[in-house]
Amino acid sequence: TWGWFAAPIWTLGVLAAGIAGPGAFLMKSLTHRAPTAHEDIQNAPPAPEQTHSANAETPRTLPPMGGPLRIYLFGLMRVVRNGEILSNSTDIWRSAKTRSLLAYLALRGKSGANQTEIVNVLWPPKAELDGTAEQRSLTAFRSYLSTLRRVLEPDGPRGSQRYVQQAGARYFLRRNSEIWVDVWQFDDLVAQAERHWVAGQQEAAVACWEEALALYAPEGLLVDDEHLESTALEATRERLRQTWLLGLRRLAKVYTGQGQPERTAELRRTWRAAQRLGQEK
Repeated sequence: TWGWFAAPIWTLGVLAAGIAGPGAFLMKSLTHRAPTAHEDIQNAPPAPEQTHSANAETPRTLPPMGGPLRIYLFGLMRVVRNGEILSNSTDIWRSAKTRSLLAYLALRGKSGANQTEIVNVLWPPKAELDGTAEQRSLTAFRSYLSTLRRVLEPDGPRGSQRYVQQAGARYFLRRNSEIWVDVWQFDDLVAQAERHWVAGQQEAAVACWEEALALYAPEGLLVDDEHLESTALEATRERLRQTWLLGLRRLAKVYTGQGQPERTAELRRTWRAAQRLGQEK
């Protein structure tokens, strides 16, 4: 009888031990591993930040210089506002004439322009121009000026002079740290290069010329503008082109003297191509 009763008890005991042993091991293993997994999460390096797709679309030609407003007039006109390249659509500018107004003010520089000069360039008078037509042109100018100010400073107050300033009867694009224009920078660098050249500081002159030539586009100034009268652009276009050609010659002369035939040949090829292009025009 004892044997009969003992057999199930021992069997149950063995079974219980068999179950309890692996169970305890499993619980111990889980208890041990849980903190490790938590530590792995806590110590894991942060995920890399996603790069905004707009950064990949930014042209490499845009230098990291200038303030909130950067204006490019060499080649195709481009305007960069607070790091954003503004599209040339009518949704932004209302009309391409708004961009032409901006370009004209930028090219006028410190001298600026009065209403009559601006109207004559953007709304050239017809032979039969009368008082009513002239008034319409002035009204159009004021409307486009208001649009331009809103484009450049969308959150600014009405009539803001942060970028476009009126002094008496003349209008200017402000020259301060908030505005960068490639033509302004080009002229400033050329002036510095010539001062260094005259002073015999060849290395400094070469550095300025190299930086200036990097800004210039061989196709010239404002190749996509359709509204500025040619008389308002041609003289400036030719002056900038001749200055660029002078820089090419100066650098070719320096690099020839320094025994750098590859750079010299590159500059001479560019100069000859520019000459041929000028003859074709």
